[in-house]
Amino acid sequence: MAKKRKAARSPALIKAEAILKKASVRATKEARRIKAKAMREAKRIKAKAARQVKQMKAKVAKVKKKK
Repeated sequence: MAKKRKAARSPALIKAEAILKKASVRATKEARRIKAKAMREAKRIKAKAARQVKQMKAKVAKVKKKK
């Protein structure tokens, strides 16, 4: 079996691939940052909802006590 020659790659192609790789890395970092931000936001919203539920429960208990 004859040894396969590595396909000749033009410098432009090599450069393009490098740029693509860099871009994908940047995109991944950006996505991670966005996800982290979304998670923080979700945590904040959840905490707010929990506080509201607590308040409502307290109100209900107060009303029940009055009766």
